[in-house]
Amino acid sequence: MTTTKALNGLTPSRRYAGGANTTQTRNYRIASGAAGSMFTGDLVLVANGVVSVIAADAGNAANGCPIGVFMGCYYEEDGEPKWRDFWPTGTSASNAYAIVCDDPQATFEIQCDASSSVGDIMEFNFEVTRGAGIAEVQLIHHQLTRVSSGQG
Repeated sequence: MTTTKALNGLTPSRRYAGGANTTQTRNYRIASGAAGSMFTGDLVLVANGVVSVIAADAGNAANGCPIGVFMGCYYEEDGEPKWRDFWPTGTSASNAYAIVCDDPQATFEIQCDASSSVGDIMEFNFEVTRGAGIAEVQLIHHQLTRVSSGQG
């Protein structure tokens, strides 16, 4: 991985199962007018039947667990179908669906805030820091936080 800090969320890498990386995805509903932009590479969860971006403290049972990684969305706005790499906050649309990679065999690349070895990744849990997204390039800024890793 590069030594340059260029956070871009979770990027699909490969699948543990044999075969090509087909980035298995499913569609999950998005509430019309949902607050909070979702960007490609965002961790998302399902609450009350709709998908939303996971909050910084959402890793506990009270706030839910991520179901996958946001890969884009489909919705209809003023009768026109739209496919986007991000969901703009407050979009009023019908038939809105998040395209989420929820394949348990999928692996992703993510930048870390400090040097980590393959052994660290296999033996420790890490926090994920979510930065501000950039709508112009439709990416979110995520990174692993090395100092908060814990065995588990």
